Amino acid sequence: MENVTDVMMTTEPSSSRSWENEPWLHLLRQVCDVGLAIPISVLGIVANVLAFIVLCRQKQQLTTTTILKALSVVDALILLLSFIRPLKYLNLSFYNWLFVSLYPLVYFLRLSGTWLTVLLTVDRFIAVRYPLHASRLCHKKKTRLLITLTLVAAFLFSLVRFFEFKITSENSHGYALTQLTRNKNYVIVYRILLFFIFMYLAPMILLVTLNACLVLALRKAMAHQAGMTNQIRRSRGSKGGSTGGSTPSISSRQVNRSITTMVVGVVLVSILSNVAAMLSHIFWSLPECFDDMDYLELPRRITSNISNVLVSINSAVNFVIYCMCSKNFRVVFLRTFSCGSEQGLNCVPIISNNFDWSPTINRTLCAAIALPTNCTSVH
Repeated sequence: MENVTDVMMTTEPSSSRSWENEPWLHLLRQVCDVGLAIPISVLGIVANVLAFIVLCRQKQQLTTTTILKALSVVDALILLLSFIRPLKYLNLSFYNWLFVSLYPLVYFLRLSGTWLTVLLTVDRFIAVRYPLHASRLCHKKKTRLLITLTLVAAFLFSLVRFFEFKITSENSHGYALTQLTRNKNYVIVYRILLFFIFMYLAPMILLVTLNACLVLALRKAMAHQAGMTNQIRRSRGSKGGSTGGSTPSISSRQVNRSITTMVVGVVLVSILSNVAAMLSHIFWSLPECFDDMDYLELPRRITSNISNVLVSINSAVNFVIYCMCSKNFRVVFLRTFSCGSEQGLNCVPIISNNFDWSPTINRTLCAAIALPTNCTSVH
């Protein structure tokens, strides 16, 4: 879906839009809107549908699974609405109606997806940091309620956007800004400050902070596991007995690095997809608040097009993360769609199967990477 700040600029007089004289900028937009966004959206919708089906077939329906299913639905809808943006190149008669009617839903869905990701992180943080209280604090009924409240709050916050544009025949675009959107106080307070806080600032602070805590918890758990392993070895050695049983095939440092990479990767996908959008928002906001800052228009146009692609990638990539990080997800996927035997379940090994993970470490790892699994085998 078209970035609304782009649309607001297209309703201004052509004399103020020097960026329209840049052919490479038009090429960038077409590449992002058509060449990249459409293939990503098609694959992403299919991936989210598959992920939703697999998550529904998980034997153990954890609170994490419930949140991931909601996130899959939201991501699929975001990708579906992204097809409206390229329609403007076809000069369809109903494009104006589609844009005015549906573009507010993009903000609702993006805000919902962002805060569902925060909810997912909080759920996993409680499971890792307070495992004894997790069953009381995180149960399915409460999780469904929190998901519903998140969606309702996001919709109410975005409701006013349905009154920002109107269909008109007074210009070549077929739509125009309403008086609400031309109100300076509305633009500064709602579109700039509140949107920046609730869409970017607050979620990113929470995601970075909570995932940093998860990484520290993982390191502590792995250090404890390494200490227990060394103690068992010394105990067996002092008795002159066999040191049979599973031994680590990779060093503790490598395991820590691999786990940290997976945990950081989950949050980076969400953060990186919003960085360009946040920069675009800032580049648009400053000229609205201060004079003589029109030079920010060109970088805003560039970051706006890039951010649209990154948002699509963020909505499409979760299925890949699940397949890479969760053997249980791969097992259910292959059994559901009968696309292979169990011999192929380890086709994406992240951590060596020869390492003797204790159930405690398995649960910690599964919680930290926020994946639905029985937590008995992590590969």
